Amino acid sequence: MNGNAPVHLCDDFRMGVSCLVLAFSPTSATIRVTNNQADETQVRDVFFTVYERNLPDTFETQTKYAAGSAQVIGLKPRQSAVLTATLPSCFAQLDVYIGPEVNTPPHAAYKLLGAEHAGGPTFCNASSPASPAPTPTSGSGTPSPTSGPAVPSPVPPPSPAPTPAPGPAAVCEAAAPVLSVTSTATPTTIAVTATPSWKGTAGATITWGDTTSSTLSTPGPVGHTYPRPSADTTYSVGLTVNAGGVMCSTQASVSVPKAAAVCPAGRAAVLGPTITIEGSMARVTFSLAEGCSGVEVSLATYMAPSVAIAYPQYLYASDHPMTAAPQKFNAGGPYTLTAPLPACFWQVDLALGQVIDTLTVDHLYGSRTIAFKNGGSTSCPPH
Repeated sequence: MNGNAPVHLCDDFRMGVSCLVLAFSPTSATIRVTNNQADETQVRDVFFTVYERNLPDTFETQTKYAAGSAQVIGLKPRQSAVLTATLPSCFAQLDVYIGPEVNTPPHAAYKLLGAEHAGGPTFCNASSPASPAPTPTSGSGTPSPTSGPAVPSPVPPPSPAPTPAPGPAAVCEAAAPVLSVTSTATPTTIAVTATPSWKGTAGATITWGDTTSSTLSTPGPVGHTYPRPSADTTYSVGLTVNAGGVMCSTQASVSVPKAAAVCPAGRAAVLGPTITIEGSMARVTFSLAEGCSGVEVSLATYMAPSVAIAYPQYLYASDHPMTAAPQKFNAGGPYTLTAPLPACFWQVDLALGQVIDTLTVDHLYGSRTIAFKNGGSTSCPPH
């Protein structure tokens, strides 16, 4: 605010709640209160109460001016609300504090966000006792005789009792704020749509979970977009309607599951394949990427014509019989497959799908190949 803002109305930070003066005039004051807590259980009730001052600096004679006071019940963490209080036509005190509501100050010091004297030009309920009319006297100082019987003065009829202003609960029941929330997900974003409704001509504020807000003059859908998180997330949205200075609030939420992982295509689904030779046994370890299921993987060993890559190669062994389907693997691991090696030149192939009986230049695993290794020190017998 500027230099015209009162100096004591929002000069403290209590129980995680901060306060900012938005407007101040001889007849009203508007503030924004924010619950800065991160813990979702730390909900705060905040009151902006106007007290009529009946005597100078005497708390005991102050009375709550219900028609001008405002409140927000259930201010959730990272949520803000705007409160407007109206002043009576006499001296008043404005207090903003953490609940419960106090009808007569003072407040607990650790809950008071600020206070300010305002209004005027006289104290509230100020009246002078009526003085008796002087008795007419003669020049000697004795009462003058009356010229006739006394005529009683007419007694005015009693004024009707003022109708009490409706309490905050009744005001909010009449405003009937309602909020529904839906979401639309893409692989990278979450679009949350809030659809508020309320009765009357009051304005409203939508508060989003990331501390931003949207101001509405009439009911209608309003949207907000978030980056898509890597975990299941619940998005909470608040609606606050300013019904004549009474802040009527409600909330709604929508839960969005994390994005489902997509299994990579082809051999990219197999992670960290490693071939090790342990004596006359070939052993491979590997894992499957997130989102994968039912991926067939085979291990095969071949008798080769040389230690270098050459063909034809003849199947020596595999991790499963040729008459059976390959094993199927799901996301996770590591998994292990083993197969024996021939006592001559060999090649080890880890591949997607079923094994091949004889490898030739025209009949290879090709793009199904995950990993391979060659070795051996002697020629294989003729096949």
